[in-house]
Parts: sequence; C-alpha cells; structure tokens
Amino acid sequence: MQTVPQRYDSLQVLRILGAILVATYHFGAIELLYGPDRLVTPLLGYASVVIDCFFITSGFLMGTLYKTTPASVAAIAEFALRRVARIYPAYILITAAVCAVWTASGHRLLAHLVGSDPHLISSLLLIPTASRPILEVAWTLLHEVYFYLGFAVLLTLKPRWRAAGAALWAAGVVAGYSLLTSPQAHPGTALVVSPYTLEFILGVCLGWWTPLIRRHAPRTALVAAVLVWFGGMALTGFSPERRMQLPEALRIGLDGLSAFLLVYGLIAADVKRLWTCPPRLVAAGDWSYALYLVHTVVIAGICMVWRPMSRPGLADNALAYATSLGLSLALSALFWIRLERPITRLVGRLVRARRPRLSAVAATPGDGIAGGPASGALA
Repeated sequence: MQTVPQRYDSLQVLRILGAILVATYHFGAIELLYGPDRLVTPLLGYASVVIDCFFITSGFLMGTLYKTTPASVAAIAEFALRRVARIYPAYILITAAVCAVWTASGHRLLAHLVGSDPHLISSLLLIPTASRPILEVAWTLLHEVYFYLGFAVLLTLKPRWRAAGAALWAAGVVAGYSLLTSPQAHPGTALVVSPYTLEFILGVCLGWWTPLIRRHAPRTALVAAVLVWFGGMALTGFSPERRMQLPEALRIGLDGLSAFLLVYGLIAADVKRLWTCPPRLVAAGDWSYALYLVHTVVIAGICMVWRPMSRPGLADNALAYATSLGLSLALSALFWIRLERPITRLVGRLVRARRPRLSAVAATPGDGIAGGPASGALA
C-alpha cells in the first residue's frame, strides 16, 4: 500500500514559482511609471490565480498537520504559537523597516508603499481597517490570520465533528456573503464572509481526505486546471482589466476552481510519485514567504535608481527586473536561514519540551509538509 508522503515537493515548487510570478507582476506594474516599454505582459494579471493556490495550500497543510490533533486547550495554544511564529516575525521586521525609512526620509522614500494615511498598529497586528496595510501584499495575511482563527475554533471540536464544523463555517460564509448588500461595506465583515475563505476550507478538507486521492488521476486534474484557467481568460477576452470587472464571486470562483484542481493534481502526483522535483527548487520553496513580503520593497528601491536612467527599449527594463528578482531571492534566502528557520526550530523545541505528545502530531521543521505562506501566504 502506498504511503502518503510527509513532504509534498510539488507544492514547494508551486510556492516559490508562485511567489516569483507575484514579484514579476508587481514589477510589471512599476514599469508603467517609466514609459511605454513593457517587459512584463499585461496577461500576467491572470497569474493572480497563484494567490488562490496559496490559500488552498494553506488549508491543505493545516488539515494534514492537525488532522488528529485532540481537542484541548494545549493543542490550540500550540497551534496558535506555531502560526504566530510563522507569520509575524519576518512581517513585522519588514514593515517596521519600511516605516523607518519612510519616516527618516520625511515621508518621501517608499511613500507609495506606505500610503497617505498609514495605520501602523493595525498593519503590524494584521487587524482589518479601512486603511490598507503598509505592505500592500499583506492583504492576504489578513485573510490568513482569519483562517487560522476559524481553524482554531475547529480544533476545539473532537476530530470526528470537525468536518461538520467546517461545513457549518462554509455555509455561514455563503449565507453572509449573499445577505450583504455590499460585501465591501466594512473591512472586518468583508473579510469574514469573503469567498476566499471557502478556498481555505476546501484545502482543509483536502488535507483531511488525502488518503482518498491515491487512486485518482493527477494528470486529468492538471489538464482540467489549465482548461478552466484558459476558459476564464477567454471569458474575459484575454483582458485582465475585464477580468477585474467580473462579479467578485464569479472571479474568485473561477480562479478558485482552477487553483483547487492544480493543487489537487500536484498532491496526487506526489502521492503517486509521478516525478522528481529539482531539489534546489524544493529547498527554495521555504523562501517563498519572505520573497512574497520583501519583493515590493526591493523593487521600489531598485526603481529609485532605475528611474533617472530609464531609456527607450527593453534593455534597462530587463536589467532592472533581473536585479530586483535576484536581490529579492537573495534576501528571502537570508530571511529564511537567519530568521524564519531558527524561530521555527526554537518553537518546535519549546513545544516538544512542554508537550511531547502533541508535538508528535504537529512537529516539523517549517511546518512539516511544506512550510510556509502563508504556508501560503503568499500568502
């Protein structure tokens, strides 16, 4: 009988490639400020589906890691400690650094990142408010924090009742979204009833039921994911602008379906051991959360140098992009090696020292099965 792998290498590769796609998309948005030349195609706007992949992957990891965790205060405390240690240290450090540079420069440098009305405390604590987070990409982390709060509630239930609890949660999201006149009326309410929550819940269910997919065809799921994705592109005339004009539920539904099929197919492929992923890409998957956080800051810094030297043609665009991505990857690796990995290991040692039994359920470096952004974040 096949054994379920303890690390899903395909998800690791998906995470780092997804974070690179997000960084590339944001570089493309900056290009528009410096002239008509575009190295990054506008079609990359459709790559936002990787955010949906991050949410589903995050749910999958939580469902897999905590499938049999007993309902107890100690188990929930351990879960909360691991989640806080995974999300906040790198995020707070980068956000504080951005604020420090912005303040020291008299609100000139990195002003487009900070915004006109920054709210430092809510940004640092990831509390939804009318003001956007100082790191704009942290909008996904607002969702992640809410996901984890909801999942912690599921952990208060006995394992056999958690599927029913997840179904009730999903029904509440659908009902709340349907009953609201404007889902964006209040930031906290919009967060609670966001369709993105359904993606996380789907991922959790997938984590619970992974043993059931051993006989299913991963190639079929992967082909279906591509077809749904291209179908969504065709529906909007291959125009990312028109895509954003779709009703939110339809847009997230299309992206969520293709993301779910993609994640499902990759998991099934790993279970069946259909391929071997490049070890370096697998290892780089651990950097994806830091890359997701740091890339906008690096791009902003590089572009301050690039702007006065911008010339017609794509040569300078390519150089700025390569420099931005290379430096972002290098800093991400540094964050993982010097900050994230030591903190994760420290938390693991503390948990094992205090709760040996519970540690056996959820102990892993970087979250065991594939660590991160969000595990997920991205995300």
